[in-house]
Amino acid sequence: MCGKEYLEKIIQVSWEIPPPEDYMLPAILLRHISLASEGTPDDLLGQHDFLNMFALLRNLLRTPRDCDRIGNAVLTTYPSVKGEVNITDFVAMEVLRVCVPRLHELIRINPDRFAGIIGSSLDSNSKKELGEFHNRWLNDSAIIPADLKDDVRNVLSRLFPKLQGVWGNYGYGSDFLARWQRECRAASLEILPTCFRLAVPSRSFSRERTKAIIQKCSDFDALSSELAELVREKLPDGRTAIAVFLERATNLAEQLKLEGKSLVNLLAAILNDKFVEIADTSVAIGFPIDNSWRTIWLVIALVKGFDAEQRASYLKSTIVKAPGLSAVVNLVAILEGEHDPQARAKARAEPLLAEARCKELTAIAADRINGGAQDGLLAKTPLLGRVLWSWKRWKPEDAKSWINHFVEKDDGLLRLVEASTGEGRQSSIDDPVAQTFLSVNIRGLSEWIDLPTFRDRLETLRSSGKITDKQLFAVNEILKYLEAAKPAEPTGGTPATGTP
Repeated sequence: MCGKEYLEKIIQVSWEIPPPEDYMLPAILLRHISLASEGTPDDLLGQHDFLNMFALLRNLLRTPRDCDRIGNAVLTTYPSVKGEVNITDFVAMEVLRVCVPRLHELIRINPDRFAGIIGSSLDSNSKKELGEFHNRWLNDSAIIPADLKDDVRNVLSRLFPKLQGVWGNYGYGSDFLARWQRECRAASLEILPTCFRLAVPSRSFSRERTKAIIQKCSDFDALSSELAELVREKLPDGRTAIAVFLERATNLAEQLKLEGKSLVNLLAAILNDKFVEIADTSVAIGFPIDNSWRTIWLVIALVKGFDAEQRASYLKSTIVKAPGLSAVVNLVAILEGEHDPQARAKARAEPLLAEARCKELTAIAADRINGGAQDGLLAKTPLLGRVLWSWKRWKPEDAKSWINHFVEKDDGLLRLVEASTGEGRQSSIDDPVAQTFLSVNIRGLSEWIDLPTFRDRLETLRSSGKITDKQLFAVNEILKYLEAAKPAEPTGGTPATGTP
């Protein structure tokens, strides 16, 4: 007995209910979304953007049950990630989950094929493979019903701009990555995973937490203590929480509208050598990013909205107050470098500070290095090589005198050698993932000390077995260089005769 016949034995009178008109379905879903969106930050709730996306999504809605399922899901799950993902993109992902679940799962498994951009470093074979991947699922009726193919393609092209480059000739530059992350868009690889979670993981670092920390910037000591705790907190990706805080705060800088004492407190608190020492290195578009760069970018993002004189005043107060020697010198050196003729020729924007203001900051930074040389802070500073190069430009005689004294002890010599050693990266068309290697700046080291006079000490240190692997690598490289540079000894044979 079929279901209809069974029901006829129970229900004596039946009415045929007509299917709802198409225009009624969006209203069912919008009612739920309106309730869920209460309290959403204004920057994550753009009406124009939502309406444009919804005009595409409504073509995927088929039944009232679909609308209720999507609406109930948004009502129950969005509040737990509110402020962490753009509500327009969150709703779009929920519509895909209900209407084309296999595509939703495909996005979850292959986030890098949907989010992000098609970088200029991607070779033609990789671009071809990416296009084949997307055309394959789009034309697979088991994933996308034939009657939804065009509608799904339109939704995906708006949700993930990367696909506009796959199915068309439209491309996006790397500057959009920071914008998408700032706006909490699904197109950001950092944000997309949030769309698949019922809540923000307890060990992730949310926008709301970033804002809560910054709210303490009226109290320098309280803010510094809070940031110090982030140094000890490890996140699932292996980095410390301070790295993610610096990134999140940079994305939020325009919204914070900090000024006066609160701004100086935040600027000074992040210029801390403990943050720089950790590094937390990651690679973005082939460029190694560490906390020294994250700090610089946050400082620039916080002050660039002010006029030149205000920027100079805030930065001057900051470098006097900031606890970190390496962090301060690194910032001033970069600001100074903006006035280098070669840098000016390539620059797309005016320097952050006037040249005269930069000279005032370099004088303060140089005095701070002199102070660190006297109280022992300079010897312990994490970016010793960068600090010494700047000091050599600003106060060459002071730098030379301190270095000569510093290398009198083996610990000082090894510290200087190690400070001249850094990581390099090399990649090729065949191997796009960069290979990391160590290199020693022997030419730069030779400008600080007379290397041949240290040959015997370096050989003794090498054979001592008491130096680190990095130091041993550097010592070996220096000794190889000195061996190759030795003048050739005269060979045997009949001496020349005659009157000179």
